[in-house]
Amino acid sequence: MAKSVAIAGKGGIGKSTISALIVKTLIERGEKDILVIDADPDANLGTLLGVDIDGSIGDLREDALKDIKDFPAGMSKASYIEAGLHQIITEADGFDLITMGHVLNELYAGDAGKRAALVETVAELFSLTSQILLI
Repeated sequence: MAKSVAIAGKGGIGKSTISALIVKTLIERGEKDILVIDADPDANLGTLLGVDIDGSIGDLREDALKDIKDFPAGMSKASYIEAGLHQIITEADGFDLITMGHVLNELYAGDAGKRAALVETVAELFSLTSQILLI
């Protein structure tokens, strides 16, 4: 059964640091298939976990808006987004990382409920993982 952990709070209180330590501890304890979603606009969790991010949901959104008129023939918006999601997942030893990037602030500035709903929706897309850490 999947378990979810969400870490939230004001800026500068160590959310990303604590999150990285939790991920590393889970891996050391033998946990596998951990999906980490970095929803912090600073997007520095990848650095703390020692991985280079492959892109963000914000990047995917910008690309889709720019390329929408030039999608390959027969490709739906949903297919384009799904393909893009697979490209921005950073796969590492013991965990996968999805970085939301600046898109959360742009789309849901000041609305924590909508922000949490978007993060949970992304997590559901990858529900095959057994652990989900939402930052």
